[in-house]
Amino acid sequence: GQPGHYYDVYCNGVFDDTVFVPAGQNAPAGAVASPLVLAEQAEDSAPFPKLSIVMSPPAGREAVNFPIFLSLSGYAPVSASASAGGVTSTVSVVPGTVTWQMGDGHIVTCTGPGVPFDPSRPFASQLPPACGYTYSLSSANQPGDAFQVTATVSYRATWTVAGASGGGVLGPVTRTASTPVTVGEIQVLNQ
Repeated sequence: GQPGHYYDVYCNGVFDDTVFVPAGQNAPAGAVASPLVLAEQAEDSAPFPKLSIVMSPPAGREAVNFPIFLSLSGYAPVSASASAGGVTSTVSVVPGTVTWQMGDGHIVTCTGPGVPFDPSRPFASQLPPACGYTYSLSSANQPGDAFQVTATVSYRATWTVAGASGGGVLGPVTRTASTPVTVGEIQVLNQ
């Protein structure tokens, strides 16, 4: 879209219309920037870090019946502001639950980003993982011989405004990351 701002027009304190004013033009008399529209613009411009799935063992080396540590990098709160006509709306977006679709029909829900495996600590002392999963099937019969794992983060978005009245909760925000995961069978050979 073209740059500019939306303004709510009031006549004698009564809402009359919402108008779009292209950048570089003056707002009509009696217009004030819509705090909610500014909040939505701020949300659209929020600098979300890139989400990346971290798995231990790594995604190409999973084994049937072996616990996997699931975690996300880029799981962080963000905020942004947008201003027009003396009104500034600020949005705060805080991550919450992470829903992991494991690609085999199972779903794991974790309350936070998960904790990656720490190679400096004994394996057994880290079980069960803060956020984890154990495959019961190999991915050998899947497309590309891999399960497609998708992590979806649900965020809570709230907004405040200066220079006008308003604020509250914005609609739900979600962001996702995906990766193919190869799960093999470990063969035990008896000699």
